[in-house]
Amino acid sequence: MRALLVVAWCVAFSPLHARADTPAAESALLGRSALPSVDQVLHARPGSSFIQAAGSAGYGLTESQAGEGAHHRLEASVAAAIRPIEQLAISVAFDGRYDAHPGGDDGAVGLPRITAVGSQPVAPRLHLGVALALALPGQTAPSIDFGAAVVSVLAVSSLRISGGWQLSAQLGFRIDNSAQAAPDLARLSRADRLSLGLSDAHAVPIGVALTRALADWQLSAELSGEILVGSAAPSFLQSPLRAALVARLPVARDLSIEVFSRLSLSQRPDYARQRPLVPVEPRLMIGVGLRFATQPKLEAAAPPARTDLYGTTLDAEDKPIPNALVVMRVSDLAIAQRTLPDGTFHFENLPRGAARLQVTADELEPLEHGLTLDRAQQTISLRLAARAAGSQLRGLVRSFDGAPLAAQVRLLPDGTSVSADNDGRFVLELAPGSYQVEIECSGYRTQRRNVTVQKNGVTVLNVELRALRH
Repeated sequence: MRALLVVAWCVAFSPLHARADTPAAESALLGRSALPSVDQVLHARPGSSFIQAAGSAGYGLTESQAGEGAHHRLEASVAAAIRPIEQLAISVAFDGRYDAHPGGDDGAVGLPRITAVGSQPVAPRLHLGVALALALPGQTAPSIDFGAAVVSVLAVSSLRISGGWQLSAQLGFRIDNSAQAAPDLARLSRADRLSLGLSDAHAVPIGVALTRALADWQLSAELSGEILVGSAAPSFLQSPLRAALVARLPVARDLSIEVFSRLSLSQRPDYARQRPLVPVEPRLMIGVGLRFATQPKLEAAAPPARTDLYGTTLDAEDKPIPNALVVMRVSDLAIAQRTLPDGTFHFENLPRGAARLQVTADELEPLEHGLTLDRAQQTISLRLAARAAGSQLRGLVRSFDGAPLAAQVRLLPDGTSVSADNDGRFVLELAPGSYQVEIECSGYRTQRRNVTVQKNGVTVLNVELRALRH
């Protein structure tokens, strides 16, 4: 478990690849509630469209129960949603179905639903959110019984994975009073009790979905369920459990079509008993849907302006400098090249903005030059100064009795100084010229000497200091 958490954390906080992992149209994200979802599992990723709509229709089949023959269901839903702010979407939906049973006793049921989803990014790839849903079942279609309200609270999450994959999950709790909408059960047939869709137990909604965005298609697989809990709950395997496959294809800028199939994994309860009521779904449901989401028309962004820079490197005598190393730094780029035999260089397709050139060449002083790239073509000439010849002043400081002294050796008047080591030795790197040198050590008389340092030469200055009398 710890390893899985570490992997999820690394994936969530790693930067996205350059490729786009989103489908071609935002409508391809929408489920039957006109909210971003697969089948039952909601996505936590927010969208940008203000108005969203969805419509679905399907056919379901339930296998024969107690030998009375198969049960058939026609299902349809319509929904509309708005997104008043980026982090919040609110949906109003109506689900209707017509059940046909062996021997007649057919009937229709309707279910209005209101859902609100709020979400927020918590990492570059991870969104978390909360969903609140209210369903109002009734005995017929359409009818509403507020005493039979079903209230659900869900925690939702979506994790974006490289390669166009997205993992979504949800977990929550459902307060289910739908059994209050049940008619007189003693007067209902076994088939009617099977198709009521009402429950005497509260539930824990769970779900996980994996979505893959291809060039146009969006393919999803989902496992979901409502684990019934409480004293009236049946066994775990009799709770609503299902697997679903969903394929969506954008057909226009604002429209997508959907094809879905849903397989119930639940065991069937004993329908001979009137209580408890257990929601039962068709063993197999297949259907199609149409999704609509307003998408703002995106203006094609103008390509960023670029610059070509032509340059020449020259020495102090205006001679070209071949094979000099030129490093161009602009934006987050660092590009290096060597000058040609005629001392020229050329950087192509540079982003515009503040830039800096660094030039180094043998026997010449390094050069750093700032410039602004603000035209399609620019030309620059860079002149490097000759490197000053290196010279040294080195020596030894001792007392008159031959003991080495850790004296301070100072050039006057600029104050450049160096300390002699424990052996009394010192070295100063100097430009050629004449200097006055002051040698000072605690307990000894200070001396001053005049020295001349030759070009590319080493001047030796050995000094003996006289001790102060006390």
